[in-house]
Amino acid sequence: MYWGNGQAFHASIGLSDPHMAFMLPDGQTSDGFGTWTLVDNPNAVAANIVVTYMAQGGGKLYRFGDSVPAFSRRSYNMANMVPSGRASILVEAKDSGRPVLVERAMYGADWGSGTCTIGGYSD
Repeated sequence: MYWGNGQAFHASIGLSDPHMAFMLPDGQTSDGFGTWTLVDNPNAVAANIVVTYMAQGGGKLYRFGDSVPAFSRRSYNMANMVPSGRASILVEAKDSGRPVLVERAMYGADWGSGTCTIGGYSD
């Protein structure tokens, strides 16, 4: 992804296959940072997911479920659940046989920099 007239960008290695669970490191919603959890459903039917933000230091868990429509992507702003702080992210596909693709995008310095990762995954 490029922004700022091509002056800022990030890239990820991508995924060749969808999976049932993703563990994503280090999201942040404080000090000028913004974090997005991106979930793509490559299936021909909706996929039910649960997203859990795990606060730094073993603090509070922030959890919500959603249904991602067939052949579509949803973007979740971590600040809607974790207004200020840091958290790791767990995304779980809840329907057997309906794995998803997940990525974490984080932007800093008021969108002057960015990173992304597919984290780790499991079936």
